[in-house]
Amino acid sequence: MQRLLPISAVLVTLAHAQSCSSSIGDYCGNANGVSCCPDKAYCQAWNPDYYQCIAVPSGCGAMETDVDYYGGDITTIHGIQPWDCCAKCQETQGCEYFTFLNQAGPACHLKTSAAAGGRTRLVGAISGKRISPTPTPTTPAPSCSAIGSPCGNAQGSSCCATGGYCQPWDTNYYQCLSNAGGCGEMETDVDYYGNDIAQFSNIYPWDCCGKCQETPDCKYYTYVNLAPQGPTCYLKSSASGRVRSVGAVSGRRLTTPTPTTTRPTPSPSPTTPGTSQCSRQLNYTYFHGFDLKEVPPTTPGDCCTACAETVGCKVFTYFYSTRSGAHQCLLKTAAGEKTNYAGVVGVTAVSGYVDSPKVA
Repeated sequence: MQRLLPISAVLVTLAHAQSCSSSIGDYCGNANGVSCCPDKAYCQAWNPDYYQCIAVPSGCGAMETDVDYYGGDITTIHGIQPWDCCAKCQETQGCEYFTFLNQAGPACHLKTSAAAGGRTRLVGAISGKRISPTPTPTTPAPSCSAIGSPCGNAQGSSCCATGGYCQPWDTNYYQCLSNAGGCGEMETDVDYYGNDIAQFSNIYPWDCCGKCQETPDCKYYTYVNLAPQGPTCYLKSSASGRVRSVGAVSGRRLTTPTPTTTRPTPSPSPTTPGTSQCSRQLNYTYFHGFDLKEVPPTTPGDCCTACAETVGCKVFTYFYSTRSGAHQCLLKTAAGEKTNYAGVVGVTAVSGYVDSPKVA
């Protein structure tokens, strides 16, 4: 039986909605509770500490914060924003409802009308209803991500713009990068197993292409950023052992290398750790968990420096919210679950990896 609110409670609720002083872009609560948002806006859960009033997406409505419409799933789409989740429901035949969880990848779950019967409380979830007319079935045109944009995770990747490929940095974050000069035909989550000529550790994927070009017998290569021994580049004479391997990227050398005389590597000069110590930084990104310690925050560059100077620190997260006043520099042993703050007003979130972590 559906529980009805007393008339007095309804009047209080309506009066509160009418007197809501929040504006779009304002802070509206956290996992412990939410406050009101203005008309045609709702309270979006970005992470357990920060909820924000944003506009209700066009063509959708009845948005509910910390609510999941359990069941009735049609499909799940990863790596998109909440307003895109509404659009995907509008484009999908049979979709009537959707649930979006920013801390699950992010993840957008498209649902049939049956989902309305599975309404349950779930902190961090946002659910809504498509209110535009049922879409006419069409063949969706492919939409590829721009260079530098996210392109998926270990559960699946999307295409990248011409001249680019999808690079797995970790299980939660794949990113479109430009093809390295002289290499191409890149395949994501694919290993060219066997036929190894040589291997190099702790280099970047574009350097792996360069190593293949410098090696006369190298025709193909496989790069694994998450190899147990650290990022590893495998040079290969053949692609005959092609197999699926999540997290690997394989490609082909397109140019013939010119034999060169190897120059001696000069001894490195002492350097002071700085932002150059964290050459791989991710804007709008907050990594959860694996905290080593928190230090007084100043800038993302100083946060990188603190990580580079701390034994065991491999990853840092810098966070600042003008609304809540939260200001953090978190030093971490690894990258955990990721929250994407792209498009969030008043929030600066930067995470990065230390190139040469300090050991005891």
